[in-house]
Amino acid sequence: MNTGIGMLDVDLAALPERGVIPLPPCDGHDAPGSARVLVFEHGDPLGWLDLPAPGGAVSTHAVRAAAGIELLDARRRSALRRAFEARVPRARLPSLTAAVCTHDRPELLARCLAALTTQALPVGATFTILVVDNAPSDDRTRRLVEGTPGVRYVREERQGLDFARNRALAECTTDWIAFVDDDATAHPRWAAALLDAAARGDCVAITGPVVPAELRTAAQVRFEEHGGFGRGFAARRFTRLPASALPLYAPGACGAGCNMAFDRAFLAAVGGFDPRLDAGRRLPGGGDLDVFCRVLRAGGVLWYEPRAVVRHLHRPEIRALRRQIYDWGRGYTAFLTANFLDRPGERGMVLRAAAWWALRYQLGTRLFGRLLGRHRARVTDVLLELLGGLVGPFTLLAMHRHVRRSS
Repeated sequence: MNTGIGMLDVDLAALPERGVIPLPPCDGHDAPGSARVLVFEHGDPLGWLDLPAPGGAVSTHAVRAAAGIELLDARRRSALRRAFEARVPRARLPSLTAAVCTHDRPELLARCLAALTTQALPVGATFTILVVDNAPSDDRTRRLVEGTPGVRYVREERQGLDFARNRALAECTTDWIAFVDDDATAHPRWAAALLDAAARGDCVAITGPVVPAELRTAAQVRFEEHGGFGRGFAARRFTRLPASALPLYAPGACGAGCNMAFDRAFLAAVGGFDPRLDAGRRLPGGGDLDVFCRVLRAGGVLWYEPRAVVRHLHRPEIRALRRQIYDWGRGYTAFLTANFLDRPGERGMVLRAAAWWALRYQLGTRLFGRLLGRHRARVTDVLLELLGGLVGPFTLLAMHRHVRRSS
């Protein structure tokens, strides 16, 4: 039985009135019976449409008809936004580096670089690409980058994603630095959207939507049901919140680490990334949450830019998915533990956030929501993430010792 869902991007402004769009096969051979369509209009993402795909194809008429009903409000908001932003003055375009930190995954990296090297850039834009090869076991990544024109290569021997991110920050000379994971591919106008948002001059950090590259397997569908990376397609502005407010420590409220950009000088001023977090297999998570928290705590504004879309290749096997969910729990409570230890004045807030995450979010929203039919997360996955959360503080203490030895 085919459990896959065909993925499709369409722009209503360029969509023919009549015709069909074929979908790629799922599970290696079956044509998907349904499609999840990400609808754009003049480059602005509007939202998702779930449509039948008889014969493995979607009717353009069906897309237009469904968008006219289900995405009507989004189309109106998009039109108003385009009209408003056309009148907002822009400063000069900043220069931008896209940094990809990778470890022994040249096949995925090749897909990521293909998307970055074909970006549709504004006239006069300065855009560079940097690959940080993190503790490689061979030279496959170096050879791939050397064969890709316009991409710079550096090697970071200390294993850990945040070590690699900090190396990228140290190597960067542009005004802004953006981070894309090697298992993600940027939309053709991703860099242009970041540059446009940065040129407004009212933010020091930018995130954007992270949508699935495929929903070919049951594990990839299940990841989305658990929550995925989705944060919607509405522009949002995040600032420092009152000390009593929990969202400063809410998991992923601002976006995800596989699609984030920063004013380089501001990021350096707040200390970059905490190498105790996002430390490879020892602790694969928490670094993005921590850096968003640092930016907001320092008074910076973080902008969620819906046009800066990347597609993420979710893990296709159930076993790998379960490990990721467990690590989400570990990463979040390790992030809380790091802030509890480092910031005595915020310990009460950290404890309230931990209680909110375990009791209200995991048990209330997800677990009981599933039992009442209001949430699609699996009970076993919720319990697995909670189990990871119990282990996270101990992992952080072990990473503290490891980083001291590595530095």
